[in-house]
Amino acid sequence: MSTTGKKLLPFILCIIYLHCGSPTILTNSPMVPGAQGEVTLNKDSNNNTTISLSVKHLAPPTKLNPSRSVYIVWVESPEGKVANLGQLQVDDDLEGDFEGTTPFEYFRILITAEDTPTVTQPSLDLVLSTARLKP
Repeated sequence: MSTTGKKLLPFILCIIYLHCGSPTILTNSPMVPGAQGEVTLNKDSNNNTTISLSVKHLAPPTKLNPSRSVYIVWVESPEGKVANLGQLQVDDDLEGDFEGTTPFEYFRILITAEDTPTVTQPSLDLVLSTARLKP
């Protein structure tokens, strides 16, 4: 490899790393103290943000107090606009994965426990969240 190539390699690897996204840890609430999660963000060909989220040690929503039916993944813009991205399913091993897309450039992710999957606003039953993110 040429000297120029050797000098450019760290820069190229850095760009690849930043493009592929690095995981952000989700913060759990007292409602689910053992829950853990992380989210990775990337840009798609339409310049939207793709969200890949995984959780573990998350009790089924029916085991919460008060009991709920589903977990919903939300994005919230700095202006307070929210979008229901869909339902996060948790398996018998208390693990779950979710993938979604948002046009928001800056946002935070919220996961709430809800009675129905079609809610239009998040409840106060926040289980996991992030600070504001930008891909």
